Amino acid sequence: PDLDDLARKPGIPVCAANNPDGRRLIEVADAGGRVAIRTEMEEGWYVQPIPVVEIRGREQPEDFVLLHGHYDSWDVGVGDNATGDATLLEIARVLWAHRDQLRRSVRIAWWPGHSTGRYAGSTWFADRFALDLDEHCVAQINCDSPGCRWASVFQDISWMSETEAYCQAVIREVTGQDSHGERPHRAGDYAFNNIGISSFFMLSSTMPDEERAAKGYYAVGGCGGNIAWHTEDDQLEIADRDYLVRDIKVYLAA
Repeated sequence: PDLDDLARKPGIPVCAANNPDGRRLIEVADAGGRVAIRTEMEEGWYVQPIPVVEIRGREQPEDFVLLHGHYDSWDVGVGDNATGDATLLEIARVLWAHRDQLRRSVRIAWWPGHSTGRYAGSTWFADRFALDLDEHCVAQINCDSPGCRWASVFQDISWMSETEAYCQAVIREVTGQDSHGERPHRAGDYAFNNIGISSFFMLSSTMPDEERAAKGYYAVGGCGGNIAWHTEDDQLEIADRDYLVRDIKVYLAA
């Protein structure tokens, strides 16, 4: 919250329970019982590192594409966003090996404060380097939750309207698939909208709607549609090596 809204910050605690635990809680409540929950919460300003890799282009090094994702997570967070962090690292390695072929520069950034600070890392970066971004950033690309199990299709991908045809062409070239997109949400480290930078991607591939329905899953906003998203179950089995390689190629080609 900003200073004007600080007084409106809710003071009521909220907790979430899964279905089996919720049923047990209902039974306790029906029997007139009580349950106590204790938590510790810290608030404040914290200094966090923002790693940024710059791979300089040969012809127009002052102009750049910004590729980025967050490195903080809920619990282990393999599908959100360790797979994304691995994607950024691999793209940095490949682009550095072929840097003599780059016309423009590429900056790759890893953000803190994605969930705990509601995109505080990317927001700070957008504020601190706003003039440089406005004058020289060709496009910004967000990388979140690629390469997860069962994530076989590209639908509801975030992109601005001016980048739609480009993104669809890249996905088709790399995967042979058609894709469906939508206007970016106020989420996923889209901290650059006020600067007006052309933007695309956020969440990557996902599982088909019919497969999610067959599994009895509700829709979630990460981990390729796996309901381990934002839970302690977001472990290594959520990642899929073949899908991760495919998604890395999509991001790299874009």
